[in-house]
Amino acid sequence: MSPAGAETGDWVLLGKVAGPHGIRGEIKVYYDSGRPENFLGVREIFLSSGEDDVLVPHRIEKSRVQGRAVLLKLKGIASRNDA
Repeated sequence: MSPAGAETGDWVLLGKVAGPHGIRGEIKVYYDSGRPENFLGVREIFLSSGEDDVLVPHRIEKSRVQGRAVLLKLKGIASRNDA
């Protein structure tokens, strides 16, 4: 997947990545919507480091709610270090 710049349109912030979760490459996301189930139907997200305007697309393979966070398994991310 290639990076997409901010010029590709308007974006909606769904949450912030808190870090890796477990050893199989999941990431923990604290959602902003108040309804974690809103994440469960999403199949692709764009992540940014916040340091620049470059957004990188990622396919979501699996998602689940855990407490106040959503755990996402992204395609191509197989380990904690990758996450």
